[in-house]
Amino acid sequence: MAVPLRVLLVEDSEDDALLMMEELRAGGFEPAWERVETAKAMRAALARQPWDVVLADYALPGFSGPGALQVLRESGLDLPFIIVSGTIGEERTAEMMRAGAQDVVLKDRLARLAPAITRELQEAQVRQEREHAQQQLVVVNRGLRLLSAINQALLRITDEGELLQTVCQIAVETGGYCRVRRSQNRTPGGLCWIAV
Repeated sequence: MAVPLRVLLVEDSEDDALLMMEELRAGGFEPAWERVETAKAMRAALARQPWDVVLADYALPGFSGPGALQVLRESGLDLPFIIVSGTIGEERTAEMMRAGAQDVVLKDRLARLAPAITRELQEAQVRQEREHAQQQLVVVNRGLRLLSAINQALLRITDEGELLQTVCQIAVETGGYCRVRRSQNRTPGGLCWIAV
């Protein structure tokens, strides 16, 4: 069964675009794609819907692969970006890789395209999972610091009002909570706490 693939294609040649989509189908993908030729059209496409990969020719009339990579970076999206070009020298290939392109595929070697996309999609998935795990670790660590500080307060403070105020202060300073006043709150000092 073919793998669905949303492709944003920065390409001025309709024929080359069709050849790439044919190669992706032969490589096991079912591409849904849009072709753009300008920075403005690319920005609009990136804002309009989610994409799995950006394929860009190196040189277009009035636009370029480096310009497309810059537009993608400015969008803040973490998408695989692959240059697909008719001719691109080693120096330009190295420049694009240093700038953040994941791969460069020559148009006369399109058989490399589907494997390159498969690899980059897997690496993007690993990056997303790593980022999610790091975010979860931050939350867990904050919760552990909060519990530890509250536990220490419970061991040393015997006055109920002072304990409540101390626990609330710990929640603000350690737990990432903020203070909100409520007029009908019956706790000492009329304070309640909500997460931010």
